[in-house]
Amino acid sequence: MSLLTEHDLRRFQAGDEAMFRRLVHEYSPRLLAFVRPFAADLDDAHDLLQEMWHRAYEKRQSFVGSGTLLGWLYAVCRTVCLADVERRVSRNRLANAAVHTAAMAQQDPHLDAEHSALHESINRALMELPERERDVVVLRMLYQRSTREAAEALGCAEGTVKAALHHALKKLQNSMEAWVQ
Repeated sequence: MSLLTEHDLRRFQAGDEAMFRRLVHEYSPRLLAFVRPFAADLDDAHDLLQEMWHRAYEKRQSFVGSGTLLGWLYAVCRTVCLADVERRVSRNRLANAAVHTAAMAQQDPHLDAEHSALHESINRALMELPERERDVVVLRMLYQRSTREAAEALGCAEGTVKAALHHALKKLQNSMEAWVQ
């Protein structure tokens, strides 16, 4: 990977297409490895990478030169990937809720209300977690990514993922105590 000069960075920020193509060519392999744990398959990973480059181009002027361009691109990747995860979780939650509601409509209405309240409590408890802990829970528990994959996706150490998961599960357990009795 070649070093970028101040002139190169100014060209990138100005929207120089040749410079942008160069950056896409140079950085895409590393960024693809970063987005891969968030994706269902390689095609999905390429879609996420394309979305990241689109977003990076739109936001290129927000890179002010503090830190590295690669670090900034990783941050853009993380934002795109986590937004995609949130969209998929919401879509799955809506689909599951529809199936659940249809099934429960044929059963006891009291049981249906209790299940709905439980689902709402779980969602509320997840949303109350700090962002890092919520990201770890989503990647590890919902998408069943390994600790290593989650660490790579979040740009942190495996120990950080383990600690965040431990703290998140403890908080979720405390939030859900009323349901465990």
